This record gives sequence, C-alpha cells and structure tokens, in this order.
Amino acid sequence: LSDSNKRFIVYSELGFLSITAKVKLTASYLFEGYRSFFPGNADEVDTVLNDRQVITER
Repeated sequence: LSDSNKRFIVYSELGFLSITAKVKLTASYLFEGYRSFFPGNADEVDTVLNDRQVITER
C-alpha cells in the first residue's frame, strides 16, 4: 500500500469510530431522558442495558 492509501484507510476508520461514538452518545442521552421520564422502570431498564452491554462486549 502506498502512503496515501494507508492514510485514507486510517481516516475512514476514524470516521467510522466517530459515527459509532455519536450513536452511542445519542443512545445514552435518550436513555437518560427515558430514565428520568419513567423513574419506576429505571432498575428494569438498567438490567436490560447491562445485559445488552455484556452481549456486545463478548
């Protein structure tokens, strides 16, 4: 690979990461809003989210 190709690959990977980061930030923002809206279900939602995090980390 030439230098310019390597550079392009790095940039596209960074772009992908920033999109993923934005999605995660948006999701956590919406989730916090949901929790404050339904305080009674917060523990339940926490459990679901933790389960989902464990699955994605595997």
